[in-house]
Amino acid sequence: MECLFGLKKKIKFGLFLVLFSVLFHIPAFAEESLQIDIDSYSVKDGQLQVFLNHNQPDGFIPDKENVEVKFGAQIMDIDDILKFSDTGESISYKCIVDVSGSMSQERIDLAKDYIKAIGQKKKPDDNLAITAFGNDLIQSDYMTDPTEIEEKANILTLTHEDTNLYYGIVEELKGMQTNASVHQKKCLIIFSDGAEDQATGITREEAEKETESSHIPIFTVALLKNGYKEADEESAKILGSFARLSSGGIHFAPALGDGDINSIPDIIISRLQNSLVLKESLHDVEVSGKEVVLQADITLESGQSANDKINVPEGDIKLIQKEIERIEASEPEPEPDPEPEPVSEPAKEESTEESKIFGLPATTFYLIVSGLAALLLIIIGVIIYFVKKKKEDSPANEEEENPDDYMPVADDNEMDMGFEDLPTDVMSEDLGTTVGFMEDDPNPTLPLSTPPISTPPISAPPIDNSSMEVTLVRLGKEAEGSYKVNVSGEVPIGRSASRSKLAFPEDKALSGIHCTLISKGRHLYIKDNASKNGTFVNGVPINGKHELEQDDVIIIGSYEYRVFWK
Repeated sequence: MECLFGLKKKIKFGLFLVLFSVLFHIPAFAEESLQIDIDSYSVKDGQLQVFLNHNQPDGFIPDKENVEVKFGAQIMDIDDILKFSDTGESISYKCIVDVSGSMSQERIDLAKDYIKAIGQKKKPDDNLAITAFGNDLIQSDYMTDPTEIEEKANILTLTHEDTNLYYGIVEELKGMQTNASVHQKKCLIIFSDGAEDQATGITREEAEKETESSHIPIFTVALLKNGYKEADEESAKILGSFARLSSGGIHFAPALGDGDINSIPDIIISRLQNSLVLKESLHDVEVSGKEVVLQADITLESGQSANDKINVPEGDIKLIQKEIERIEASEPEPEPDPEPEPVSEPAKEESTEESKIFGLPATTFYLIVSGLAALLLIIIGVIIYFVKKKKEDSPANEEEENPDDYMPVADDNEMDMGFEDLPTDVMSEDLGTTVGFMEDDPNPTLPLSTPPISTPPISAPPIDNSSMEVTLVRLGKEAEGSYKVNVSGEVPIGRSASRSKLAFPEDKALSGIHCTLISKGRHLYIKDNASKNGTFVNGVPINGKHELEQDDVIIIGSYEYRVFWK
């Protein structure tokens, strides 16, 4: 009876709202305020594409006049605004499911149903991966086949482990930014009760910071037991904070009345497919090579406005610069403007009287000047000829000395000084004989006619064996070839082109200076420079300096490289 009574009260209140809105022309439910979030960007075909999430109804596309995109202080020209579903690009879904002891198999089965529904309703080229987490993470590969997705989902089973929620969030966000299988458009979906049992390790603040910096939309589904307590409700709110801090995520808590339990997969897919892609021209865009802020602003006709911004690091700035240079190189050079046809001046009436210079007619004056100039040139030529002739005919002031008549004489000390520094086994080509002494002759003598001996050549400096040519061959499906670098001393490797001798600016998983190759003798070492994602040798993380062997495999950033040198 109490439930029936409460239902009647709700119906009456609803009818009252509808009647009130009709009488006073006020909508019964207020529209959600505009909110936009930049989740990523890319460079393609001479354009900068900005992927923008929003909270407006399906089909929302603002006019170009109501949208402004700033690249640093520059306002970019918007070529087009599309729904993401119209671009033909794919989406990556990462579903992580809490299987710890605080959950129940019934709620885990509900998460399975959601994942299977997403697998069935996604586009064929979209991919999906599943991670089960308790104390540790158990991850699947990314899959496109709905049947395979269903098989992997059915494996999810309740454990009695503690919940390591914050660690799972941080690790999955980092992995989505470095995994080559993940598409430009992506999202993280968390199925959990929100409980966190780990007293050590990743903190909530660290997880929230990673959520904001990743710009990946997060959808949280709080799976609470039927008889939930106040503590369970608080855990659900904490879980929802990650969705609210992310770029365009949504929080669902069906047990608390937040979200329709039957349409959660539809809402998630619709939010992503109806997001916007802003395409801006890179023509006339200037880049300085430094990090800039990319900002998008939308103002509706109703007066509502919203904006969001994202930092574009130096590595991505260089990629944008290359695309700008490619555009400029592919554009045909403009044809020069045709020269204007000369405008004929009106003929001047010939003067009846010829002009005069210094009292002489102009023609006569010019003839006289030309004749004097020619005469002057002839006189200069004659003078040069006689001076040269006289110099050639004059007798030499000094007789040339016959070099054969000159024989320098040195005293005994000088001769000893000339030969003391010579090695005893040096052969003199000038003398045609061996310069040196026999071991059985204790008092050698030198012939007086021996000419001066030239100083022996200085030996070449020793070769620096610490310099070596090192080759890094990228492995895997995304391999792009090999990279060679001459290592003499230390060679930094990283994403920063200005600070690294071997730079990979396109790899966002690399730190600015990620690691260093060091040569010492004929030995090659690698040193991790406190990088964010670590340096691995043959699958093992290293600390400090580690000696490499030929054909070792290192992992830095998103890729594996086989290392060898000579």
